[in-house]
Amino acid sequence: MEFNIIPTQFRESLLGLCAAAFISIGALSCGFHAPTSAEDYDPETHPEHKIDLTSPEAVTELYQIMKDTHEVFTRCQLPYWADSGTTLGAIRNQGIIPWDDDNDTAILSSDAPKLLILRQIFSDLGYFIEKVFFGYRIVKNGTTAQVDIFLLNESYGTYTYDQGDWGSRLKTDPNTGETQKVPIFLTHDELFPPREVDFGPIKVMVPNNPTPYLDAMFKGWNQVAFTYGHAGQKKFKIDLNKYSIFRQPAPLDPQTLKTQDIRHLMKNRVPMDLKCPSIGNNPQNIPMPVLFDGV
Repeated sequence: MEFNIIPTQFRESLLGLCAAAFISIGALSCGFHAPTSAEDYDPETHPEHKIDLTSPEAVTELYQIMKDTHEVFTRCQLPYWADSGTTLGAIRNQGIIPWDDDNDTAILSSDAPKLLILRQIFSDLGYFIEKVFFGYRIVKNGTTAQVDIFLLNESYGTYTYDQGDWGSRLKTDPNTGETQKVPIFLTHDELFPPREVDFGPIKVMVPNNPTPYLDAMFKGWNQVAFTYGHAGQKKFKIDLNKYSIFRQPAPLDPQTLKTQDIRHLMKNRVPMDLKCPSIGNNPQNIPMPVLFDGV
């Protein structure tokens, strides 16, 4: 996700409480939300203002794992779409947000078995799939590169997160005309069919019309941006009209703040004739331990 407003020292405690809640009541109400305040980014009058940019090496790993995931999912006909900060990056930055450190995706909860039968394919690529409270995560062995996979449930043409509190959105009852705030959602027409877009040097799928979702999840997303505040750094609110350079995709050169071309570093690791397993022939939907190590 684009922002993480919970200090590191409290994050593990919160996730521990989430785990306890999950175990004790079988339900979860955890998540991260947009900050309500942050220091305005103004290096012209505050030269100490520095954005904690994600390193080119880390960004390369993030693009590669997302490229491999996209190609496995699409070739094995597992419908997916970019979620949260990755949707924001794909639409606003046309790539990874310069300070982001993971990839966010989503699938339907009913398609989880299709994901789990792909574990051997991902293992052959040097990745493993782990269970986390909001769904699953694909991780590269020995690195922090990952793809979070959120699960969404469908009910009467509306798609909501299976676990976690990720924000809210206004919804109007078509029968009564009453509008109320409900957990964030996408409608069927907003989500389907997902479409392929450029994402830095690779491609990803995004919701067919992500604007209403982005407006609810990241208010003012095309005018302002919020940084993470990694490693205790101050969280900044960036005026994108003034500092439009941060509309570019990662990785940014720390000196020039221009996007570095890493297309030549992308590897074609997924075979074009990939042999995809069948659910009927490979029942692998077995219980997996749930990890609570953040999003």
